[in-house]
Amino acid sequence: MGADGANVSSMGRNARPVSKATKALAEAIREAQGAANLSGAELARRAGIPYSSFRKIREGEVTISWEQIRMIVAALGIDATDLVTRAEEIEDGFSR
Repeated sequence: MGADGANVSSMGRNARPVSKATKALAEAIREAQGAANLSGAELARRAGIPYSSFRKIREGEVTISWEQIRMIVAALGIDATDLVTRAEEIEDGFSR
């Protein structure tokens, strides 16, 4: 782990560390996906994101863009605010 809690063990040569916030957002996406009863492939299709990219987002392996968040929440039928709020709650739990 890096000083900011980022996972650096599985990074490629040019990859940036993944932060706790990214991991928390990934967990919030997984929760929302489960609540929507959608498979990863179906959610990726509805969001217009290649499944290989979506899998990395969902697993917290890459930093997600605002555009990707908007695509995912639209596909889930939820507000971005709700997703981000849940991610913040999860991230706060990492510190305990």
